[in-house]
Amino acid sequence: MGKTSEALRIHVMMVGGRRCGKTSVLAAMKKCFTGALKDSSLVLNADDFEADEALSKKWQEMLRYFQKKESERTFSPNHQATPDIAHIPLHVGLKNKNSSICVDFVDVPGEWFTQKDFAGQLQQEMDKSRIVLIAIDTPHLMEAGGLYNEPLNRCSRVTSMLKTVKFASLEKGPGMVLFVPLKCERYYNEGRMEEVSEAVQKAYAELIQYLQQPGLAGMTAPVSIAVTPILTLGGAEFSRFERDEAGEIAEDPDGRPRRPLYHFPDMNVSGPEPKWCEMPMIYTLAFVFEVAKRQREQRGKGLFGSLWAWFEQSVLQWAGAKDYLTQAQAVGEKAKTRGDGYCLVSKGILHL
Repeated sequence: MGKTSEALRIHVMMVGGRRCGKTSVLAAMKKCFTGALKDSSLVLNADDFEADEALSKKWQEMLRYFQKKESERTFSPNHQATPDIAHIPLHVGLKNKNSSICVDFVDVPGEWFTQKDFAGQLQQEMDKSRIVLIAIDTPHLMEAGGLYNEPLNRCSRVTSMLKTVKFASLEKGPGMVLFVPLKCERYYNEGRMEEVSEAVQKAYAELIQYLQQPGLAGMTAPVSIAVTPILTLGGAEFSRFERDEAGEIAEDPDGRPRRPLYHFPDMNVSGPEPKWCEMPMIYTLAFVFEVAKRQREQRGKGLFGSLWAWFEQSVLQWAGAKDYLTQAQAVGEKAKTRGDGYCLVSKGILHL
């Protein structure tokens, strides 16, 4: 896309358990996006050098799993823990246009949810974000009767954090929360994706209820909520948790399985075949376009000037809004794609 003149910046806060694979999804998203919207004029690039390097490195790492499959029939993904907060900006642009929408994915280390020292920084990042992506390690959610879900995915801590920052409060305006189960290949191949969706909604029932509860003066900010499962690798699936000499699942000191093992159901697959990895970006754009449309329609009518304060300074001054809104229908149609296990819990402002 070349050098862009950035016009609009959207913060998407990514939360989830330690080493659950958020960066892998962004690497796959970059590969999937253009193909998914090949009939539109939208293109996706990582114009930031460090972000591009990080995603390229992660994609190469994913490729190596498949290159070694003849000698290593099973493997354990190398999800190195993020030591600090990481910004991974991805730019959505239009072919033959210089302006762009920068979607800044803010990857928050899982450790931050268990340490009070980071509460202030979490609050600052959340104040800038009206879109939250909750990454869920699906094997830890589904296996051993859900025993390892809370130790890794930190559902209660994520719920507490979003309630503390009053994410659903009316004065903050519309928002969107995406529950993204990752590494769903095994459950997809076994025809259990509806079971995955139900498990997500059960594990985060308290948070979903909070996001839909009445807010200020009996009103609630419209929060869009969706479960959007992802096949991160495609050709490799979860096999089992490594066991110790006594035959029990080997655990680390925090009570999490020490080593999840994956394998290749089809040895003829030569590389990653991710599926639905573009959907978090599709929903982000659908949300942005809908807010932009409403802001422009309601300009000068008073009430929406405060209700939609989040975008008032950016969208109303966004020179490229008209050009991008011509792509809203294509994005909306793609967002209507119903992948296995998909569930739109609450539409909020989305028209899908």
